[in-house]
Amino acid sequence: MSDLIFRQIRRDELGAFSALHAQAGKVVSPAVLEWEYFDPDLTREGIVVGAFDGDSLIGTQAYIPYRGRWQERAILTCKSESTLLSPSYRGQKVFERMYALGFELCGQAGVDCIWGFTSAVKPFTKVGFDVSGELFQEILSWSPIALYRAVRRGVLPTLSPSNWDASTLAPLERPGPGIFGLQRDARYVRHRYVNNPVRRIAFIDVESGTLFSYGGRQPYLLRVSEVVDRGQLTAAVRRCKARVGKQFLGLERFTNHPAFGWATLPGSVRYRRKTAMRIVFKWLGSLEGQPVPELEVEEGYTEGIV
Repeated sequence: MSDLIFRQIRRDELGAFSALHAQAGKVVSPAVLEWEYFDPDLTREGIVVGAFDGDSLIGTQAYIPYRGRWQERAILTCKSESTLLSPSYRGQKVFERMYALGFELCGQAGVDCIWGFTSAVKPFTKVGFDVSGELFQEILSWSPIALYRAVRRGVLPTLSPSNWDASTLAPLERPGPGIFGLQRDARYVRHRYVNNPVRRIAFIDVESGTLFSYGGRQPYLLRVSEVVDRGQLTAAVRRCKARVGKQFLGLERFTNHPAFGWATLPGSVRYRRKTAMRIVFKWLGSLEGQPVPELEVEEGYTEGIV
């Protein structure tokens, strides 16, 4: 077994980070990584851990900091992201050692919990994560033939959606007692949807607190990105379609609370599938041992990129 080095990745090493992920077929540019972990609207800089064999980066594990709340108290959360290990280094406990350093650095930063999404459940349980929930993909299409051509045949429609006026941004936050969630204030919204180099806001339904975005892997589909009140989701979807629907072929949602039915948008084609992704969660520090809270997930593992 070679002597590996585990340390934080510097900002000037994001090119090596990007190259390692490209080798695994996960294309993410240094500019996107800069936004994801070092955007000025984050509550603090992200924590990016690397495993090195000499000067070569062979593994990554990173944490995106978000302010949150739990039982009416402010907390600092981190989303676990960018987990990757070169196949030739498997079986050397590199994953465990990256997470051990990550837990230490997160503890030093005052992080209260780490959460994320994965289809590789076993490695996460080994390092102390609780696994719960399932993520679903839902699609509603009001132009199913055009959508089929776009997805299956690569025939992209000509769309020209306009950007939402960023000056109208307001917090998407209506906290209730005992609820776990992120602090979705104006800085959070700017980071996720204004500063994001590959995602834009299509429509914000102020009445329900629902944000719809577009961009990334399927730019011809709207994405349900933030939901404050799921009870008003159907009404929000209808208002969104009436406002900007002509510019898109349908609407996509990744969530642990599937809700779209035949009556959501009469006349639309509906599709739903259970993905392989599961929710992972771990309390740190003084909160370690507390019960795992229920998470309300929109976007899920996509991080607003794909």
